[in-house]
Amino acid sequence: MNISPSPLTDTGKALLRLNLIAIALLWLYPLLTYSQLPETVPTHFGAGGEPDRFGSREELLILPAVFSIAPAIILIITKLRFTLINRYPQFINLPAFYMNIGK
Repeated sequence: MNISPSPLTDTGKALLRLNLIAIALLWLYPLLTYSQLPETVPTHFGAGGEPDRFGSREELLILPAVFSIAPAIILIITKLRFTLINRYPQFINLPAFYMNIGK
């Protein structure tokens, strides 16, 4: 079984661009405002809205890093989709996985 690569549809290309824009925006705003932040910033708020934990401004860069992981994985899978399917067809179809166990 060998699936030949096909280009992304227009919708796929639009979603891919949207994903890239989302990653860029996740990083753009924090990096642009980083120098304007005080050294100590509130990082957690209690039920009443009062800050109950403070941290350095570097901690705020953790959020874009964490939120960039899932879109980055989606981009990688999109780029390698046919390679992965051809190399590991069991990712697509569980019965194919069980058929390949005995080989």
